[in-house]
Amino acid sequence: MGTSLRSWMGKNVGRGAAKKASSRRPLLELLEDRAVPAINLPTPGTPGPVLVEGTAGADQFILRLQSGSPTNIQFSDDNGATFRTAALADVTRIDVRGLGGDDRLTIDNSNGLVAQSGTGLAIDFDGGAGRDVLSLRGAASPGRPSRRARPLARARSPAPAARTPSRSPSAASPPSSRPPPPRR
Repeated sequence: MGTSLRSWMGKNVGRGAAKKASSRRPLLELLEDRAVPAINLPTPGTPGPVLVEGTAGADQFILRLQSGSPTNIQFSDDNGATFRTAALADVTRIDVRGLGGDDRLTIDNSNGLVAQSGTGLAIDFDGGAGRDVLSLRGAASPGRPSRRARPLARARSPAPAARTPSRSPSAASPPSSRPPPPRR
């Protein structure tokens, strides 16, 4: 049986095979960090929030109603290459987190207003570090023009440091709510 097993497995089976196998070292190749964007939808039939999370790089998010089915909302984290769909009635709010890079959130109203009838829909976009853009596409209602993309002012940035008024005689004094002191 040993002879037939050797011929079945090839030439390396036998006395020298164990020696050759132990002298080889497996080669490992390291891959770059693979951060993957994620879209977390509520369980169908159970209302809840949607979390769309990007990466540390530049991300392109799209929110829209499904074409031909305005009771469904669609989410893309890859600039529209793929979409995930949820029933609009199941979505209580949308949180979009870019995490870094120059992120863009496009709210596409071409298939209808991205909102729930009568109650609206809270959408929170925090692009993180970088120059982030909120883009509105399509008319919200017939006859109303759509807005084009504009860079976002970071709503969650720390407040800028208070400016110290200049002491030069040409500088106007800042307005004060206190009355001037009485003259003597």
